[in-house]
Amino acid sequence: MKNLNLRQMASRAGIIGASLMSVSFATSAIATIGSLNTAFGSIACTLFTILPPIAMVLVIMAAVIYAAGQVGGAEFRANASKWATALIVGAVLALVLVLLLPGILNALMPSTVFTTGACA
Repeated sequence: MKNLNLRQMASRAGIIGASLMSVSFATSAIATIGSLNTAFGSIACTLFTILPPIAMVLVIMAAVIYAAGQVGGAEFRANASKWATALIVGAVLALVLVLLLPGILNALMPSTVFTTGACA
């Protein structure tokens, strides 16, 4: 059986997807800017509503895994501690992303001032 090269398949899919997206955005410059502003705004609103609850769930999962690891043996305790640390790091990264996202979007789109209150 032939070995599948996932990187090559993913890059081809990305190129095809980018070319299909560029066809829809190539109508006019003003429509493209408006579409990008709308897209960035909707992505940001989605991230603002999804990431904080996900971060809370990650912290709770880390606590449960760490506590379960304290009951088991030494090897399970080490693995549970490693998993819990990874979950906490993921939660912190999610919260940092939520804090930095308005500044990033305002740097990308200086004409549109983005605030967290725009998600209403």
